[in-house]
Amino acid sequence: MKLSGIIHTLIAAGSALVCGLSFAQAYPTKPIRLVMPYAAGQSTDISGRIVAKYLGDNLGQPVIVENRQGADGVIGTTYVANAAPDGYTLLVGTSGQFGAAVALYKDLPYDPVKDFTPITRLFTVFYILTVGGDHAANTVADLVAMAKKSPGKLTIANTAGIAYLTGELLKQAAGIDMLDIPQKTTAQAIADLTTGRVDTMFISPAAAMPLIKAGKFKALAITAPKRSVLTPGVPTLVESGYPGLVSTPSPALFAPARTPKDIIAKLHTETVAVLKDPKVREVFLKNGTSESELVGGTPEELAAFVAAELEMWGRVAKLGIRRRD
Repeated sequence: MKLSGIIHTLIAAGSALVCGLSFAQAYPTKPIRLVMPYAAGQSTDISGRIVAKYLGDNLGQPVIVENRQGADGVIGTTYVANAAPDGYTLLVGTSGQFGAAVALYKDLPYDPVKDFTPITRLFTVFYILTVGGDHAANTVADLVAMAKKSPGKLTIANTAGIAYLTGELLKQAAGIDMLDIPQKTTAQAIADLTTGRVDTMFISPAAAMPLIKAGKFKALAITAPKRSVLTPGVPTLVESGYPGLVSTPSPALFAPARTPKDIIAKLHTETVAVLKDPKVREVFLKNGTSESELVGGTPEELAAFVAAELEMWGRVAKLGIRRRD
């Protein structure tokens, strides 16, 4: 090749590299939409908005939360699966859409693996097994004994996907039969537990803690693998005699499949920086998510987590659950 040809080739390669770097450095150039597949005010929504605020500060563009709730999160998740893979539409996905939905729905309109690019886990939440403040049960052992004494008589609120499946997991682990009472919203379930229409339910700390502190609910156990600073006096279900009963839905950040790798890398770097920020940890603690439950991690770790959730809840489903339409 002549010298002029070599120079031309180098210039072309250099120009392509500069253009690629410029594109990566420029992103984002407009606001980013963060789809929340749950209703405003729920624990994942509250925590997701905290991340969105600080992530927007880091990126130099607003990260606007858009609630697209319905069908246990399937509606919002499907929307993101079909969005342009340009980094401007992201998803806060949970174990509900990347595990429970596969077990609960016959014809899911998205593939939790093929249709998304994982970015990072955000935080881990757990559930609190609760009863009403005047309920006779004070421990998990009490509740199980009551259920065994009168099979099918005790009632459990049937709420969103993972909470429902966690209830099924408890039934299977304890060998008990409790009657499911379908609930359209968490607010309805809270009202029914408060009035005694249902005996028990699994509920998030953000929703449960004010009621527990007010004496309207009693906490019997949590679904985390170890005790939480939010509920230091409450045992885990593992401690209560059920070593395999851990349910920790982990909201995470996803982009549509085929989103450019440089955009994923930038989103990952800036999101993890948010999660490591002491100010953010303090805000999370005040809003019902303890410091120890902020996660972060690599896209590969998130992919492995999704695979584990699919396996776990699929196994629960095979033992017999009521599928959704």
